[in-house]
Amino acid sequence: MKVLSLLALFGALIAQNLEISSSRIEYRGNHPLHAWVGVSIEAKGSVSFNQNSKIGSVKVEVPLNSFDSKVSSRDSNMLYYTEALDYPLVIFESDKVLIDKSTALIEGRLTFHGVTKKISLTAAFNEDQKIVKGDFSILLSDYDVERPSLLFVKIDNKIDINYTFNLK
Repeated sequence: MKVLSLLALFGALIAQNLEISSSRIEYRGNHPLHAWVGVSIEAKGSVSFNQNSKIGSVKVEVPLNSFDSKVSSRDSNMLYYTEALDYPLVIFESDKVLIDKSTALIEGRLTFHGVTKKISLTAAFNEDQKIVKGDFSILLSDYDVERPSLLFVKIDNKIDINYTFNLK
């Protein structure tokens, strides 16, 4: 019985299952007349990894209505074009996570606007402080999002995303 207890304790120390305790996700958009940033601090999700095998998994969800660009008309326009009433969440689920020292190579599926696409990411991972940081870009056209226009000129198709997750 002592051996089983010791093995269970050892396994718990090697495998870590962590929840997102705080987050910051920024999306950056551009138009020839201006650029903007929308921020959400409401991501929920989990990260698990095995310290021996350096393999893990990730799941993150963020509500579209939690993004704030500091311009309410822009935010409501974003919700309109992303059809947030029908597709309220952006969801990322990993297929594979490989951790090498302080870098995580992540392959998974991003679901946005009802469309799921495979993406690959590289994230900085601080195991001691339990922080994950990274960035990536998407094309709105890949997710069937109609681009709004200002003065008959559409916003850029490319959206840059930066994220920071504190884990507990």
